[in-house]
Amino acid sequence: MRKQGYKVGMLRIRWFRPFPTKDVIRYLSNARVVCVIDRDYSMGSPNRGGVVYHEIRSSLYDLDQRPKVLNFIGGLGGREITIQDVEKIIKIGYEHRDTPITKPVYWVGIRGDPW
Repeated sequence: MRKQGYKVGMLRIRWFRPFPTKDVIRYLSNARVVCVIDRDYSMGSPNRGGVVYHEIRSSLYDLDQRPKVLNFIGGLGGREITIQDVEKIIKIGYEHRDTPITKPVYWVGIRGDPW
């Protein structure tokens, strides 16, 4: 995607507790949009998002210039998240750089619309 002119990077969370809040802030605080890919769904959560999405969003909340955070839920039921899915995620993230977020959670690679 960088060869196509997209300014993208990746942060991989290797452990969940204790949550690496300081690292998340250090690496993501200068981003305009953060696309979080979750392989789970947290029932009853705000925005109907995944667990990692909410942790990252909370970590960035107190920043003066916080990035927009989008959640992409995929890989459910043993399905893989494909390169095409990641390309689609990046393009959706780019679309939200200068527009308000009206749909914070997207479902990727599933059959039908979950909502």
